[in-house]
Amino acid sequence: MVERSTTLEELAEHIADPVGAKLTGEEFANVVERIIFAFKQLDVKEAHKAEFERIALEVLKPIQVRLVEPEFTALANRLVGALSAFCASDDD
Repeated sequence: MVERSTTLEELAEHIADPVGAKLTGEEFANVVERIIFAFKQLDVKEAHKAEFERIALEVLKPIQVRLVEPEFTALANRLVGALSAFCASDDD
């Protein structure tokens, strides 16, 4: 279980990294924790794209004001893609 937590943390940091310079250390840590929590709460059997988009917007909302629209959209798209791939890999 420790390995999965480490992997999720690395994935969350990778997702948030492109906007990391615009965030304080606390904001970055907070968004990473929110992304990790979203992955852990995801019901991989029932998830679908609309849910991924809702989750991404909810998780990233606290930092939205710190980013310009294209940055926020790109970050949300990265998270949606990662959530989708996470669920698809669980089907294997």
